[in-house]
Amino acid sequence: VMTIVRTSINQVANEASQRVYEANRDLTDKYQYVATLDSRTSLICARLDGQEFEYGKGPTPPQHFNCRSTTVPIVDFSEFGFDDPPEGKRAAKWGGDQKGRQVPAGMTYADWLKQQPKSVQAEVLGKWKSQYFRDLSKKEGASSALRKIVRKDGSELTLNQLQDRYPNLPASKDA
Repeated sequence: VMTIVRTSINQVANEASQRVYEANRDLTDKYQYVATLDSRTSLICARLDGQEFEYGKGPTPPQHFNCRSTTVPIVDFSEFGFDDPPEGKRAAKWGGDQKGRQVPAGMTYADWLKQQPKSVQAEVLGKWKSQYFRDLSKKEGASSALRKIVRKDGSELTLNQLQDRYPNLPASKDA
């Protein structure tokens, strides 16, 4: 029952936000998906974190039961003769003990995950997939790496699929 209630509250809150954003199209025409920065975040939300979408054309939370993600409007302040405000902060869990901390608002889940210890990366992706994530991050950046491991629907590539796609990565030799 708690799961259904939590998910319903998230759905109502995000639907209300979307309607407010759409009612103010003179100020904003896009929104950003924002996932929770901790090891319990689903991979579908982790993959969507930081992505921008036009209203009515992108996914909105909840994407699954117990979803904790939200959205924020993208406003181009220069259109209205204002400077962009300074970048804000967002909450994140940090390190092996997952203590709370503030990080730059622009940090995506993938960037957060890249900066976590191997133990947290392994908790999120599994031991071998976390190695692929690290190897791909070095070559292509964290967001690209996460999107290569996690499909749009939130499902993950198998280790065999990763080995077939990236046979020259160090992780392929270890897996």
